[in-house]
Amino acid sequence: MTLRIAARSALLLSVLALLPACKADPPKSPTTPVETAAAPKPVPQLKVEVEPSQRVIAADKEAELFVRVRLTGLKLESDKRPPINLVLVADTSGSMVGAPIEREKEACAKLVDALGKDDTLSIVTFGTKPRVLVPAAKLDAKTRAQAKTSIASIVAEGTTDLSGGLATGLSELGRFWAADRINRVVLLGDGVPNDPAAIPAHVARAQSMNAPITSLGLGPEFDETLMAKIAQDSGAAFHFIDDASRVSSVFEQEITQMKRLAARSARVELSAGPGVEILEVVGVPASVGKVTHISVGDLGEGQVRDLVVRVKVAPRKDGANVELLDASIGYSDVATNVAVTGNAFRAITASANAGSVTEGRNAEVEHLAARLQVADGIVQSIALARGGDVNAARALLDRTIKIASSGAKTFDDAELEKKAKEARDLKKTIHTLAPPPEVAESPSPHPGKPVPMMPKPVAMEPDVAMSMKRAHGEAMRSIQGM
Repeated sequence: MTLRIAARSALLLSVLALLPACKADPPKSPTTPVETAAAPKPVPQLKVEVEPSQRVIAADKEAELFVRVRLTGLKLESDKRPPINLVLVADTSGSMVGAPIEREKEACAKLVDALGKDDTLSIVTFGTKPRVLVPAAKLDAKTRAQAKTSIASIVAEGTTDLSGGLATGLSELGRFWAADRINRVVLLGDGVPNDPAAIPAHVARAQSMNAPITSLGLGPEFDETLMAKIAQDSGAAFHFIDDASRVSSVFEQEITQMKRLAARSARVELSAGPGVEILEVVGVPASVGKVTHISVGDLGEGQVRDLVVRVKVAPRKDGANVELLDASIGYSDVATNVAVTGNAFRAITASANAGSVTEGRNAEVEHLAARLQVADGIVQSIALARGGDVNAARALLDRTIKIASSGAKTFDDAELEKKAKEARDLKKTIHTLAPPPEVAESPSPHPGKPVPMMPKPVAMEPDVAMSMKRAHGEAMRSIQGM
């Protein structure tokens, strides 16, 4: 009996020992792939189109033509927008006394009301020294009232520390700077800066902050070349203000565009095809080469910006397809700050048939190219004269007059005829923009102590100065597509 129980116990232990090895795997739950929600793809808000001035070129001949690269801000699908972070840098130097300072104060007050409840504003004024008139703050009923009180206290006095005002303004902008905000500077000045040496560094700082500087030049005395360059280099627009009463409308225009911004920090990359050389982008700073880069800046809803590119094409055989230009665009989506790209390509053909070449002409692009060349000639001649090269400025004006006169006849364009006359008038007075010659030394009755001969500055009549500013301002409007 004892042996039988022992045998049964041994058998039971053996079975139990085998159970783990025979244990069935737990049932597997059905696996369902986990789908990760993809980030919504930004809706394109910028369209690019490429159109040559000659769709057919003469075979076996070198050809030079123009290519229009058109950027168009598309309709926004929503009224929602990022907050605006704006700093206004305003000239309050002694030359602003009277109507200019009063109109400036009115424009500043209207600007305070034009911004929304989530927007931030700061106002920096500059005379002999910069002053933070309105510290950067989010706008509400209290801060709006405080800003208007401060604006009412503005008086015109002192010299023109534009550089210090710009540096201080960028510091104020930095207090609320964020990549998902619309960061902007609006600069208003009516005179020549005390010391412009540091201004390029301030513009570079604004570029690094993606903060375009819209510049407004008021009256006959400011440096139009400097103010336009500040705007162009930072990706914004330059405005000439001939009457202080227009300051308010320009402020309003700028705020409206910020509220309906379609694309931020737009840039264009142009790639020339085989045997095609990019010669210039008319009127626009660009690093020209086989691949050419152009900074366009911000574009608003419905805004159209035309770039005109002059190219040279090597001789091609009859019937050859010419890969002309590839235009790639990149910009930041305003709502999401996501990078967006686009592309447009254009080819033309070569033909031995003269009729086909004539039919392939695009008069619209040729006409635009003539207008922009004339505008660029006026702007660059003024810059040359301000730099002291009056002879080069006059030579460029001679070329500009020829283009304007020829274009007036070809396109029956009275405006180009007017520009030809404008350039002739400018040629007569452009020497007045040149800086005075270097100070010379005259013989001195005291050996070793030469007496400086002070140069006689060339006086510029106010009406001549204003006509130059007006010519430059209108030319910049054409180049900027305004």
